[in-house]
Order: sequence, then C-alpha cells, then structure tokens
Amino acid sequence: MINLRQQFKKEILSWSLLAFAMAAFEGGVAGVLVNHLYRGVVDDLWLNQAIAIVSGAPAIANLASPFWARIEQGRNKVKLVAFLSMFCSLSLLFYIFAPESSIGLFLAVCGSLFSRICWSGILTVRSAVWRANYPRYLRAKITASFTLPMAIILSITGVFIGFISGYSKSYYHVFYLLLLLTGLCGAYLYQTLKIRNAQLLATKEVELEQVEGKFSIHTLIGILKSNRPFRSYMMAMFIFGSGNLMFIAPLILILNDQFHISQWQQIVITSSLPLAALPVTIGLWAKLLNKSHIIQYRAIHSWSFVVALGLFASSSIFDSSWVLWPASFAFGTAVAGAILGWNLGHHDFSSPERASHYMAVHVTLTGVRGLIMPVIGVNIYESLMLFNHDLGKYMLILPFLLSLTGAITFVLLAKKQKRNEAI
Repeated sequence: MINLRQQFKKEILSWSLLAFAMAAFEGGVAGVLVNHLYRGVVDDLWLNQAIAIVSGAPAIANLASPFWARIEQGRNKVKLVAFLSMFCSLSLLFYIFAPESSIGLFLAVCGSLFSRICWSGILTVRSAVWRANYPRYLRAKITASFTLPMAIILSITGVFIGFISGYSKSYYHVFYLLLLLTGLCGAYLYQTLKIRNAQLLATKEVELEQVEGKFSIHTLIGILKSNRPFRSYMMAMFIFGSGNLMFIAPLILILNDQFHISQWQQIVITSSLPLAALPVTIGLWAKLLNKSHIIQYRAIHSWSFVVALGLFASSSIFDSSWVLWPASFAFGTAVAGAILGWNLGHHDFSSPERASHYMAVHVTLTGVRGLIMPVIGVNIYESLMLFNHDLGKYMLILPFLLSLTGAITFVLLAKKQKRNEAI
C-alpha cells in the first residue's frame, strides 16, 4: 500500500524545488529579461518576435503534448516526470552560456522553448499520476496545495531575477546556476514517488493502445469528433485562451515604451504579483471546482480574466500606471482559478485510462494558440505604432474582446448543460 500522506509531502517538496528553476522560464520573466539583455544589441523587429516567443513559450511548447501522450502509455510515469524535470532545470544552461549577441538571443529562445517542451511532458504525464493517486473530491484541494508554494517561490524568484539582472547583466548567470542545482534536487526527489495501482493502470493503457493504436493527431481529432461536450469546451477555451495568450507580449512592450518603468517592476507586474495573488484566492476556486462541473466552473471563473484584461486595457488607454497594479493582482486571481481548471478540467470528460489523451488534446490546442497569438499581438502592436505612435496603447482592446467572447460562450454552454440535465 502507498502512504498517500507521505507521498503528498514528498511531491509538494519536489514541485517546490523545481519551481526555483522554472521561475526563469515564466513568460513575463523571460520576456522582460530578453528585452533587457538584447535591446540595442539586435534589431528591434527580431527582438520583439523573440519576446513574443519566450513569453508565449509556456503555451507554444504544448504542441509537443501528442508526442508525450504517445510515449507515456504503459511506461513508468514517475521516472518519466523525474527525467523531464531534470531537463527543465538543465535548460538554464542556455541562458547561462548565452552571449550578448544575436546568437545569445537565439540560445535564450531555445532555452525557453526546450524547458517548456519538457514541462508540457510533465503536465501530460502528471495528470495521469494525480488521477491515479487522488480521489475526485480531493483533486482540486491537492492541486491547490501543490500550487501555493510553487507560486510563492516563482513570484519571489522572479523579483530576484529582475533585481540581479538589472544590477549586473553577468551576476544573474551565477544565480541561474543556483536555480539549476535546486531544480535538479527536485527532480531527484520526485523519482522516489509511487503510483497507486501502477501495474493495473499500465496494463489498461497497453490494452487501449493495442485496440486504438498510439496517440496521434488522428486520435486527437477522433476524441473531438466523438465527444461533443468536450469539443464544445475546447472551442470555448480556444476563443477565451486566445485573448489571455495574446496580451502578455504586447504588455511587456507597452510597459517599456509607454510607461518606462524599471525592469524589476515589469517582472512584478507581468509575473511576480500575479503569482503572489495565487495563495490568496486559489482556495476559493478549489472549493468551487470541487462541487462544479468544469463548464459550470468556467462560466463563473472566466469573468475574472475579463476583469483583469479590461483593467490592463484601461490602464494603457488612459495612461494610468497605478491601474497596472490592481490589474496585475486581478490577473493573478484569474490565473489561480485557471491553474485548477487546466490541470483537472478534462477529467470531467474522460475515463482514467484516457486521462492523458484528453490532457494531450487540451494542451495541444493551447500550443496552437500559443504559437500564433503572442506573435499576432506583437505584430499588431508594432503595426499600430508604425501607423501612429499613439495607437499602440489601444492594442490590449483586442485580447480583452476575445476573453469577453469566450466568457459569454462558457455561460451559454453552462445554460445548455443545465437544460440537458433537467430533461
């Protein structure tokens, strides 16, 4: 028998240690750091595309999810997660050895993408581990418990990265080496964990693979075709998530070009303050999700993003820098609920042996919008600035409208679901 209490303690420590390394690859942190290190070193056009990629890397890398879903079936999931955690940490070497040149910019982008590709594998595989080990009524609470220390560590570490890199462009290399070593300790600890009924789960996965074949794009399309409620959920998520992924990269440029605030403040607004808001609000979201279907949950939760993006857009349009701070906290409140929905939402549509497949569908579609939306956002911002310098401040209206449309779609889906349940 597995001692779940002891398992929980080991797992929470493992994720906390890994969070030190992953802080460097948070979209806001990486975007601000790249902008600081390479502004004036490379052409602004290429730099802005790089900012879009590194800020969107957490989502872009999810395109690798079908690959991870394909290879994890029937394998030792704990060892696979530990292996991927090790490479997430080692990705910091790309930043440590990156020179201040176009080659260095390329290495930094590669480091962010490689780390996040490994992290997408962790998300895909970890979903099955949590489903096997923790009952439905506890998953949101347990996920929140894992998230709280990670959020605090990510937040504080992000601020330190902003201060250290702002003080000296070379000192942050030493700090990144310390983060790397801490992350490796977390990966080492994770490999000592166990999965409940691991052999039975592996057998079912192998049997499913023999009947349906390995996970592929064909499998992804098949899941969407055969499961209409899940397809509708993914459609709403695509619209809604497009706005959330579009706005961070242009926001970094607006903070620099329009508000001219310091580097560490940029990191606080785009990353550290939102992460610090997680411990304050995630418990409330967990209670709501524990008693709600994911569609009903999203019909309520999605409006927190609408409020946050509306505040950011208002701050930019009216040139009100003080509004950035409540906007950042509101965004963190929204992200707190999104983390729970992200990790657990697909379970309301899937069976245990298909949990990784459904997670792979979810994160792959996130990867599609993560690949295009930050780049679209940056280039729309650049086009507005070229046409008329004063138009750039209106850029954030578009992601706000996408988020609003997605929230309305969730409300309509929730009403439809209630009607179907009443029949």
